[in-house]
Amino acid sequence: MKKVTLDRELFLSKLGKTIKFIPSKTIIPAFDNAVINISRDNAEIIASNGNTMVKVDCQVSATEPFAFCVPAKLLYKTISLFNENKVTITLNTEDSIEVKCGKSKYKISLDCFPQDFPIMKVDGFHSEINMRQFDLKLGLDAAQKFVDENHQNANMTAVRVSEIDNKIVFTGLTQAIMCRAALSPISINKWESICVSKECASKVVSLLSEKGEVSITNNGNHISFFTDKDSLDGFEVISTSANIKFPDSEKLFSKKPENEVVINAMEFTGAVKRLELYASSDPAKVVIKSIDDNEISLTSTDNLLKRDGEEIVSAKNNSQHNIHKIFGIDDFLQILSHINSNDFTFLFSEQKNRPSFIIPKVNTENENIFSFLIADFIE
Repeated sequence: MKKVTLDRELFLSKLGKTIKFIPSKTIIPAFDNAVINISRDNAEIIASNGNTMVKVDCQVSATEPFAFCVPAKLLYKTISLFNENKVTITLNTEDSIEVKCGKSKYKISLDCFPQDFPIMKVDGFHSEINMRQFDLKLGLDAAQKFVDENHQNANMTAVRVSEIDNKIVFTGLTQAIMCRAALSPISINKWESICVSKECASKVVSLLSEKGEVSITNNGNHISFFTDKDSLDGFEVISTSANIKFPDSEKLFSKKPENEVVINAMEFTGAVKRLELYASSDPAKVVIKSIDDNEISLTSTDNLLKRDGEEIVSAKNNSQHNIHKIFGIDDFLQILSHINSNDFTFLFSEQKNRPSFIIPKVNTENENIFSFLIADFIE
């Protein structure tokens, strides 16, 4: 018999991270399982959905090295309901394990074996970035929140990770809005742009911590995220790249409009939320009508219910503009929810159907991370 003893809380935290990578519905039964490779003092836990694979390590104590595949969610739920913290897993036969904690004992049948589990093996990574985990989490999380993985245009269903002017740029976009986060890495080695699925991006974000470093490599077809193996929160994620033609968003960002006004973020957000109550639904829209005398005028209208609203928001501006810019309220509020600064700069063209920019107002160049683009609503 081959036996491993583990700390319940520690093992659950590690297994819980891998379960996020197991699909809710699997076509290939093997993907319901996690592979657990046991050495005398470590358990390597591997899970995959076919496109993305994760590996995490957990400290254990074993009699000898061995490996097994186990239904991951069943094992997690079983161990989570134990009352004591010392858990023993014994591989009795090739097709069953015994899980024991205190006076509780359960047998789990195994229908998949380590040698049959489809491990993703990728060689030839030629691009590499090293970043702070906090920075990767900040940029990747913001960009993926602006991606609709079910969008009818497949080219808009992923996050692009690119290198521009020695910064790593994470870009996510919908039909009307775009989020661009540019952060300084610790090091770059021949980075080539690659697209990451929203699903992979959000799951990597869930593994990242506030401290430590993370390396990212890619070979054009696959991308890998990994930390120091000896780290307490160490992990490795390998994923196939999203096979799409991402729009050339940098052309849009290189052609920012000439007019700008600085607006208080909290005051403006409150005004837009109130106007939403007086706007036609499907979709609700807000109109920027004028910028004059350090004020910006906003309106919304519901023609069906014959009601409308008007807001005057203070602004810092050196010129006067009579404009008619229409934006989706949901789009505006999604951008505003990602602005933590007191003020933001609104850059705009007086011409209709020209995109505008929203850029948080920061104190130093190092804080200049986010840029948002919002398209005019075309009636």
